[in-house]
Amino acid sequence: MPMLQTTWAEKPLPGTAGRRANSEEWNTITRVAQVAGIGFGHPVQRGTADDQANKFTTGKFLGITEQDVTVVDGPVDAAQEYPLGANLPICDMGTIWAKASGACTAGGLVYWDAAAKGYSNTASGTLIPGAEFDSTAAANGVVKIRLRRTPAAPAA
Repeated sequence: MPMLQTTWAEKPLPGTAGRRANSEEWNTITRVAQVAGIGFGHPVQRGTADDQANKFTTGKFLGITEQDVTVVDGPVDAAQEYPLGANLPICDMGTIWAKASGACTAGGLVYWDAAAKGYSNTASGTLIPGAEFDSTAAANGVVKIRLRRTPAAPAA
């Protein structure tokens, strides 16, 4: 029987925003979308009620949304978002693919640009606590973001 595949890539192709980047230790929690328009691979914070999540601004960071192909009909692209009341799979520990809106450097701090709906290492965005870039990417590429779970501080 002849070989069907005779060449192999040196490493896997980049992933899709909101998908886990590898199989190392990770954790995903579920919350309910408090608002419509939360995209795949976007950061979220605690909502105003228990078990809710909202778009990340300056609140308590929960994690980055994972892609859920059951929510969309057709191919996944950057414009697809979770509707109000949807169950959000949120990666709070591990490595996840996300959209780069600017330059991203492996090992650098991660900033969210809400207007561009992407990440960069430019301090003009909102800092994502406990996160670092795990790969390098240019604007409009995809980049790996490593999240490290930070335990809550004890009450004073």
